[in-house]
Amino acid sequence: MNELNRLRIRTVHPKENFSIIDIENIKRDIKSICRGVAGKHMVEFIDNYEDPYQLNLIKIVDPGDNCINNLPPADYDLDGGFVGRKKEIKEIKNKLYSKLDRIITIMGAGGVGKTALALEVAKRIVEDEKNPFRAIIWFSAKEERLTDIEIVKIEPSIKNLQQLLNDVLQVIDRIAYENYQEADVPIEYCVRYVHKRFEEFDREYLLIIDNLETILENEPLIRFIEDAPCKLLITSRIGLGKLERPFQLKKLIESDSLCNGV
Repeated sequence: MNELNRLRIRTVHPKENFSIIDIENIKRDIKSICRGVAGKHMVEFIDNYEDPYQLNLIKIVDPGDNCINNLPPADYDLDGGFVGRKKEIKEIKNKLYSKLDRIITIMGAGGVGKTALALEVAKRIVEDEKNPFRAIIWFSAKEERLTDIEIVKIEPSIKNLQQLLNDVLQVIDRIAYENYQEADVPIEYCVRYVHKRFEEFDREYLLIIDNLETILENEPLIRFIEDAPCKLLITSRIGLGKLERPFQLKKLIESDSLCNGV
């Protein structure tokens, strides 16, 4: 069972290497479990499925009428889950649910846990029955990632406004995205269309931009962030300096790290 759980965790982390041998091990373990319960149909499905190796990784998650999102898998899930920050999660959620502030910026030194906190807040919102958002769209401007032994270079998901607009449209209106790609529509038109879509529904959209400091000098991108009619949650060492509600994140204290958040 421990091995099956390890494989389960790896299946939801696309960055993990996942081989045909792993797939066969999953099939074997599931069949073993199903024989101990009312799992006859599951065993038959596994045995008769003709092409078990063609796995489609679905980026966009649309849980019915709840909240469309493209949230990435959390690194901390491989290390036992998110720990602590109960107070911070509650406070940031309250700010995002409030009508008072449109932009919330989690600020703090590198390595203090800004990314993990923003992702955990987003996951809690998706699971919340009172979730006010129609969609949550995640962007990462990170150029480096800290591993257990070193800092490695990574490719950010957004470097400019066009990339951000493309990601937004892929989540909220894929048909429009494909049409714009074929027609090579001017970026100004795309901006107006995205703004219009943001304003069409009673429920708001939430954009989350991780590591804003790496794109602060990109004026068109920052202008979109400042003008967009939606909620924004930002993580950064340096804030926008205007229009935002800063949330200063301090180092996790030992007493908080010993207990999990809600």
